Amino acid sequence: MWNSLKSDIYRTLHTKSFYVILSFIIVLYALILTDSGVQTSTIFAQFHREQNTFADFLIYFPKSGLFVLLVLLFVAIFMSDEYIFDYAKNTYSIHVKKWKMVLSRYLYCFLITTFYTLAMLLCALVIQVILPMKGGSIQIGDYAIYLIIQIAFIGVMASFIMMVIHLTRSRIIAIVIPLLYGMQMWYMLVGSIIIYLLKSEDILKYTTYQSSGELPSTFSIEGYSLALFVLIGNTLLYNGISYLILKKKDI
Repeated sequence: MWNSLKSDIYRTLHTKSFYVILSFIIVLYALILTDSGVQTSTIFAQFHREQNTFADFLIYFPKSGLFVLLVLLFVAIFMSDEYIFDYAKNTYSIHVKKWKMVLSRYLYCFLITTFYTLAMLLCALVIQVILPMKGGSIQIGDYAIYLIIQIAFIGVMASFIMMVIHLTRSRIIAIVIPLLYGMQMWYMLVGSIIIYLLKSEDILKYTTYQSSGELPSTFSIEGYSLALFVLIGNTLLYNGISYLILKKKDI
């Protein structure tokens, strides 16, 4: 498992899309932080330099639609490459314990998302020093928990994308999912289906999109219990299905 993880990290550092996505993230949110006319807002994530504080930005960006879109887009490209360039065919078959492969892939996605998040944080801090805005207040401990949970929520969708790739081996489908999710069309589509079938909007609180969007920045057991339920349940579901696919399906 660890050898597979190290191999993925090595391949990442030699993949152009990794640096292209990183550049997009830094440039886009640098423009947002400097109020250069670029704005990205979704139902649960809004920020404007003139109206909000730097603390508001720190809470905003991990659940921002374009940040999530770009991170998941890299995951989709990187993971689909395994089938396009026969990496999966040459390596997956040698892994007898498929759960280790699935766990390795999940840890990889978590690490990549963490890297992009920390890079964004560093960029934001540099811009705040150069072009300061209202600071606001934030509790470091609470924010660290908030950030880890938001990273894990992105990992849920990364797991879903990997599951789809194992099932279809399609790069096109894998890329469409981040686009739909980041632009909140996924949430609107799933929400419409759920409301039509169950005649209730209350069930939407169990979706990863809404759970991530409404996650409180201040930690409490009550405030995080539902989000953790959704997070853990979906993580086990998607990775469990990936395990069954890899175990039963010839690569």
